[in-house]
Amino acid sequence: MQIIVKELASGVVDVQWSIPKVIPPNAIPSPRLPAGCRAVGERTFVDQPSAWLTRQAYDCPEGVSGQILGVDFPFVNVAMSTLIRVELDSGAQYAHILDPGDDSWQVPKRDTGLSGVFRDSRDAVLAGMAHFVGAWVHIALALAFCLVGRVGLASTFFGGQVLATALASVTGWRIDVPLAEIGVALAVVLLAREALRPVDARKQLTALGAYAGVAHGFVVSGLAPDGSAGALGSLLFVLGMDAALLVSTTILAGVIARVPRRLVNATAYGVGGAGMALAIAALVSPPVVSAQDSERTVRAVQLPKVLTPVASTRPGSLRVATNLPDATFQSFVAVEAFEVRHEVLVRPQDVLDRIGIPPEPYLGVEQQDAVKERIRDLVLGRSSLVIDGEISEPISERVDFMTFDDQGALPRTAPVPELVDSAWVGVTSVYLTKTTAHTVTVTWEPDASAPEIPATVTDPETSRTEMLTAQQPTLRWTNELVEDPVPTVTAIAVAPRAVPLPLFSLVALSVALALLATALRGRRRSLWAGARLALALAVVVSPLGQVAVALPESMSSVPSTGETKRILAGVLPNVYRAFEFREESAAFDRLALSVTGDALTEIYLGHRRVLEMEERGGARARVEAVEVLDVSSIEAASDGSFVAEAAWTVGGTVTHFGHRHFRQNRFDARVAVVAEEDTWKIRTIEVLSEERLR
Repeated sequence: MQIIVKELASGVVDVQWSIPKVIPPNAIPSPRLPAGCRAVGERTFVDQPSAWLTRQAYDCPEGVSGQILGVDFPFVNVAMSTLIRVELDSGAQYAHILDPGDDSWQVPKRDTGLSGVFRDSRDAVLAGMAHFVGAWVHIALALAFCLVGRVGLASTFFGGQVLATALASVTGWRIDVPLAEIGVALAVVLLAREALRPVDARKQLTALGAYAGVAHGFVVSGLAPDGSAGALGSLLFVLGMDAALLVSTTILAGVIARVPRRLVNATAYGVGGAGMALAIAALVSPPVVSAQDSERTVRAVQLPKVLTPVASTRPGSLRVATNLPDATFQSFVAVEAFEVRHEVLVRPQDVLDRIGIPPEPYLGVEQQDAVKERIRDLVLGRSSLVIDGEISEPISERVDFMTFDDQGALPRTAPVPELVDSAWVGVTSVYLTKTTAHTVTVTWEPDASAPEIPATVTDPETSRTEMLTAQQPTLRWTNELVEDPVPTVTAIAVAPRAVPLPLFSLVALSVALALLATALRGRRRSLWAGARLALALAVVVSPLGQVAVALPESMSSVPSTGETKRILAGVLPNVYRAFEFREESAAFDRLALSVTGDALTEIYLGHRRVLEMEERGGARARVEAVEVLDVSSIEAASDGSFVAEAAWTVGGTVTHFGHRHFRQNRFDARVAVVAEEDTWKIRTIEVLSEERLR
């Protein structure tokens, strides 16, 4: 399966998913998008020869950066590999393979500098508010504070949470969520008991409030959103809880002040009983996550065989063609930008008599060159390829004896005696095109010994297989791609450095500081609570009303870590996309947009073959995504350039003999970048390490 998610400038997310017809119509899955996404307009559905192709636009207010994407199955997860391609409105691209059985993946969070920090801070505060109102024990705690007549205990609870959160960040101590909720519930029970006493007989209220805060604070570090990880994110989460608690206690205190004493006592009994029930429930209830995981495991075990597609069980590979191991000839046409590749698998035992080789149990190493040459002539004599109306001549051909694993066909690296009954020969012909082909036809001449020839044509979006016969000897492909696979390479402009000033937050922050200063002078706790509310409001509105303020030239010589990641995320993909152009002049022209002249030749030669899959006949992967993972150091140079130590991954797909493979490499390197004619360009790349991930 393949899901393509593309953010548009309008804020709409365009989603296209292709489902192979091995899955019946009533079991077609749907893409899983963030909770806030809503469908816009009509859904289109195309019944293609080999796949169901569906497209739908969605309005996603929060976008997809940092969000969970995946696949939702109507019945069970059919354990099929799924390729997810994501293109953000910033131009950043990602690609990920969901291995069989997996159904979700989190898109890397876009690094947008200070604006991103504001957004992450807001998310942490809102998550704290949602956590407070999402559990009855927190509402019971607010009610208990009001029943004992000490609304100020909310500040004590806040102080306890801050203390425990700070200790947890330093020591790494944490307690499980159920234990923390039990601790808060017990504090509710004890506070409710104190509410039944006369006012002058109530004891240890401050200690109970602080105890509840400490108990809850040791679990907060595991509840803050991923994008706001660390001590600051946890403290902002606590601030959000505090804001919700202050509002709740203020409202509840006003209600309780107008309630008769007998009803207050009855409420105290009810709150105490509820606290005890909540503590018992937290003690005996199993974690929801474990239950979900258990259910998912059971579903996987009960997978009906009728829904299991022909797919690889290993990561990074998916069979896209019908598996016909008894066919004499199997024909595969791969259409890509600048290239059409015709690959043919031949079973030698069926054609030895036609190529003049006597039948024997084994083909010795000394015979194999002759066998390969004659099989090549047989294939080229019985098949023809027409691209855009013209019979094409291949620029390269290769013939190999093949081996097979669950990721498809592999050319044998060293010749060995071949058992005739199980031997296969692969014939690969490569044809260049100026751009993506408009039409491609492959024609075969079936005969009595091979009356049917399965032929598969695969493009970047779809795949289909047809049986060619004497009555229907031709398979035709017409370019109906939604997205042109020809890569785009654009110069990355040098933008003046600026910092965003959140105007609304500055107003709320000024109010918070004024309230805090007044509270410190007069020691009024109500003003201290108001200052915290104003601070929470300042964080929540920080992504709104931002005004960019340019930095002075003297302050903008060295880019920040976030800016460096964005610069590299622009120039590095250009380097790899330039390599996809087959003509050297075209590749050099595009490479020159992001690489200085001195380094052109070195980088071109050093990286030209980075995604070539030599073990699969030299087929090259189409670059799907270049993701900058980390920038560990940045050094400024006297001429205005900078040198960064960075790590990034390069991911791409290649189709080879009926399988689609996902290749991903990781690079750690020192990259020197210079501003040349208002454009960022790479001066040098020194690769420190390279790792094959898939």
